Amino acid sequence: MNPKQQNRFNNFIIIVLSISIIMNFTLLTKVNHIENEVLNISHEQQYLSENVNNQSNQIHHSLNEFFAKQSWMGPITMNTDSKELDVEKPVATFEWQVKELQPDSNVIFHYAYGESDNFIELPAEELQQGLFQVKVPVEAKLEPQWEAVTIISGSHIEEKSKQAEEEAYHEQSLKYFISVSYGDTVRSSEISSEYLGYLGTNLYGVLQTDIHLNKNNIGITLMNHGVYESHNQLSEVYLLSYEGNKLVSEEEIPFNEEMSPPDGHMRLYELNDIRKYEDMKLVIRAIYSDGEIFEQEVY
Repeated sequence: MNPKQQNRFNNFIIIVLSISIIMNFTLLTKVNHIENEVLNISHEQQYLSENVNNQSNQIHHSLNEFFAKQSWMGPITMNTDSKELDVEKPVATFEWQVKELQPDSNVIFHYAYGESDNFIELPAEELQQGLFQVKVPVEAKLEPQWEAVTIISGSHIEEKSKQAEEEAYHEQSLKYFISVSYGDTVRSSEISSEYLGYLGTNLYGVLQTDIHLNKNNIGITLMNHGVYESHNQLSEVYLLSYEGNKLVSEEEIPFNEEMSPPDGHMRLYELNDIRKYEDMKLVIRAIYSDGEIFEQEVY
């Protein structure tokens, strides 16, 4: 290639590179413009979404206020005195306001425990104009909350079945509604429910039982915690071992004072090297300072 041809080739390369740079610059400018437009659209959508959510919340709040004002009865509150839980017949106190009370109205509190649909009627006491109260006997069994967890060595953790928890929840629940009658008119509130199992937990705490399964033996760790408003103490714990339905042994689970905090809010019991055998069933017996005894199958 002679010098003249070389010069023409170089000029051609320079022109091509210049055109490429101009095209890339133009393309980059357009891409940046598109990105800015996308960001603007995204910000606008976010702004619209926030506005819609705010308006929805305001409408929801306004509707709740409207329905509350239009309701013929105020909310029902339930209270229990933790100091009365360990008496022979503890009660739960319910209070509510009847806004549209007619003269000589008959106000009744209807309640039922567990799965029962046979509601008991309890006449309400009027504390002051339109404010009513009833004291309902707590018939739910007051007991500790059991949490049994099986820990298999080198494998997984099996917790207490959800079905058993749901059954216990329904057994410890109170259903209720209010009726107000005057003349030939009867008005009733919707059926509500309260879970009363927490009252037993306040009194006796939580009994968390960890079952450690090894190849040839079993270890048990039991922790009692969550007792803050009661003078009850877990005083003794026993392990009852069954083969089928036959009681094989009964052994005390020692209290581990070193692993238990001094404030008494958690008490730990441990028993290890329990021999495994076929058709084995394990039951924990917990004895409290008030004399109450509770048993629970944990394995």
